[in-house]
Amino acid sequence: MSFGFTQIPNLLKVPGTYVEVEPGQMQGLPDVPEQILLIGQMLDSGSADPLTFRQITRKGQGFELFGAKSQLGAMCEAFRSANSFTPCVAIGVEDDDTAVHRIVNVTFEGTATGGGVLNFLVHGHRIPVSVSEGDDYEDVAENFEAAVNAHQYVAFTADTTTETDPDLAITALTCVHGGVFANSLRVYLNYYQGESDAAPPGITVTIADDTAGTVDADYSDVIPLIGDEWYTAIVSGSTATANLEALIAECTRRYDASIMQDCFVYGCWNGNWTAMESLISNPLDYNSQYLCRIAYEGLTVAPPTPAYQVASVVAAIRAREPDPARPIQTLQLPGVIAPKTGDRLTVPERDLLLKAGYSTIVYVGNNAHAERLVTSYLQNGSGLDDEYWRDLVVFLLIKAMRYTARAYMASRYPRHKLGDDGTDYGPNQPVMTPALGTAEALNIGKLWAQRAWLENYETFRETAQAVRNETDRNRLDMLLPPDLINQLRVIAIKLQPTL
Repeated sequence: MSFGFTQIPNLLKVPGTYVEVEPGQMQGLPDVPEQILLIGQMLDSGSADPLTFRQITRKGQGFELFGAKSQLGAMCEAFRSANSFTPCVAIGVEDDDTAVHRIVNVTFEGTATGGGVLNFLVHGHRIPVSVSEGDDYEDVAENFEAAVNAHQYVAFTADTTTETDPDLAITALTCVHGGVFANSLRVYLNYYQGESDAAPPGITVTIADDTAGTVDADYSDVIPLIGDEWYTAIVSGSTATANLEALIAECTRRYDASIMQDCFVYGCWNGNWTAMESLISNPLDYNSQYLCRIAYEGLTVAPPTPAYQVASVVAAIRAREPDPARPIQTLQLPGVIAPKTGDRLTVPERDLLLKAGYSTIVYVGNNAHAERLVTSYLQNGSGLDDEYWRDLVVFLLIKAMRYTARAYMASRYPRHKLGDDGTDYGPNQPVMTPALGTAEALNIGKLWAQRAWLENYETFRETAQAVRNETDRNRLDMLLPPDLINQLRVIAIKLQPTL
């Protein structure tokens, strides 16, 4: 009898006691690794070089690496505020040379006849400006300018000019980045319920868009740099069509069985219902299971958190959930500011978004909660409606099954021979057979069932099998047909009381 020694030769003659250590076989399933990639625009003030991958391990680090007020710094901050442990890597790209910077003008007029506070909300951050009796428009504007410029998170710089006839001061808020994405940066006065609807007496404030941002940075240089590194999700700071299509194409390539680095993209759209109506009128713009589109909308007024930060928070919360089959509905999205009460989408409106392939957010009080994450996949190759990839959890669960099945077999049978059933190969011989492969297929199914990843195991047991390939005698073919577990999304109750 041989025990299959690999380090102690059979013909060894030197006396002694030799002990060979061979790791035991995997008994269960491994956890599925997660690593998130954030792509966004950076500033020269950051310590990182453009197009370099940097591990993000703590809050505040993103602004150090990619510049105070930067888009990517804010994405890193949002992710780490919601998730402290999932590995996160960020890569910064520079602004396009032709990009236009968004400008918002805040105009101040009058002289205060009483004290008070101007409660500004800029880029989702509160900027209170105290006003004392006797302060004129120029004093208030200069105080507002100083507060904006001092805030390291707010992606605007402020510059004030004064005019006469009429007497007023205009504080121009210019986004630190050029790009279309900057148009999701909002500026509001007295946004929160309970804040005064009016400025202190004698002071008038007007907020108006001046210039729209154009031309997001080009991500095409990022993709070749990823190389063989496996990122399980990518958060795109840009929703420009060219950038999303390039990322989707890369995810499609990586999903192939020859690569098996399953990945998808998060992107967020921010606006009001009128803006969303134009988007959902063309729901097949992407039609991909590799894109999760998030709708962060108000009915008439766009909510104030920048879209790229919302996408980062959603990615962080999803990655924090260890069970790929469990939905994240009801989980809070920290840092995402709710639309005003009375300006939130109704159930029918959110239902339209979901049917158009946009994930939705619901609000309880002033807190934002994930409602349902879906992909942009709506139709199959025949142009017919197809629900298969509708929910993001399906993609995540299949990814987990592929990874765990591969890891299970590779760890248990790394150097085995392959033979037909029915031969007595002797004890401890490392030989894989179709019967053994079928037994392992059933065991994988049991382990998936224990994790509540599949249902109807008996059907799986009847159909799962392993056979020897007819043309390549060194290949074992396995069939694993799991019936994926579903999610409790809707509870319908018919109440029929009688008297």
